[in-house]
Amino acid sequence: MTNGLLTKLKVNIKRLLGRIVYSYIYLCRKLKNIKSLYFTAGKGKKRKKSFSALTRKHWRLSLTVIFLIIGIYYGIGAAISSKINSNLEKEYKTFSTDNQNTLQALAHVIKEQVDKQAWTPALPMIFPASVLDNLPNFQLGAKNTANFFLKRMAKYHKNKNLKEATKLLDYNPTIWLFSQTKENKLAPGSAKQYRNALTYIKTAIKEDFKHYQPSLDDLLYILKNTNILLDMKINELDKHINEHSSELLDFKADDLFYDTLGSAYTLHYLLSAVIKDYQNQIVSTEQYENITSALYFLENAIKLKPVTVKNSAPNDIYGANHLYYLAYYLSRAQYYTQEMYYAIAAANMAEQNHED
Repeated sequence: MTNGLLTKLKVNIKRLLGRIVYSYIYLCRKLKNIKSLYFTAGKGKKRKKSFSALTRKHWRLSLTVIFLIIGIYYGIGAAISSKINSNLEKEYKTFSTDNQNTLQALAHVIKEQVDKQAWTPALPMIFPASVLDNLPNFQLGAKNTANFFLKRMAKYHKNKNLKEATKLLDYNPTIWLFSQTKENKLAPGSAKQYRNALTYIKTAIKEDFKHYQPSLDDLLYILKNTNILLDMKINELDKHINEHSSELLDFKADDLFYDTLGSAYTLHYLLSAVIKDYQNQIVSTEQYENITSALYFLENAIKLKPVTVKNSAPNDIYGANHLYYLAYYLSRAQYYTQEMYYAIAAANMAEQNHED
């Protein structure tokens, strides 16, 4: 949800609350009029009983109206804010003219999920998006995957700015204004901390990697960690299928499904940036076809948009298993990234032997 839509949503919230207050005052006035009409001098218990019945009737009506308004507010609001930002064609801004598109891609993913729409995992119940399930898990998957690579790049390059960014990205994702302690103290919001992390990443791109020169070793390190992450995600899907596909209702399947989609989204941006940063190395080792094939399967994974995520038993001929579909696309992407890794490792070893 864009900042404009969020502002519009807040305005609608105020309007709805105003209407609820107005309806309450209106009903109170009506009840007073009814009371003055039925409690006239000389009237007996029959009139009093009639007023009591009418009072109960009107309170039922008022409660019904209030619950109806709340239902419409959350229903329409959630529908407006439920759109998952999985656009793979959006270009990220260039913070440097040199070769560090990989970090820029990771920064872009975080910015898209935190700035371009509300950070829904932290929203309180007053916001309709707080009732959502799919979008928060997608955002968490995208953010956590970006942080996975940033941690490893910070360690590999011994970069302090990236290390500080990862500390901020490790911050609890469910904080809006209050911490989760018993004291409920005010705390920095999750989105604010992640925006601060972006500042550190941009500083690293502009200053620390200003004259970065990509190498085969750097490319191998990224591919190695890509395969590690894909292996983790595939194993998570397989484990969940094996343990829960026999259950009649699996309420965790959609959480895992959309979390994994968020990871695929980040990986697609990462590998797209790798092509730019390591174009010479990829072309010289004849790995362009492999990396584009990996991107193709990641894109197909992200295009999966089932109405309801199902984790049906493998032998069920009537129900689909969307976790299987997702695991298939990820395993195909992993096959091509592994092929790349082994081919480039062999080329790197041959180059080192030649120099010796």
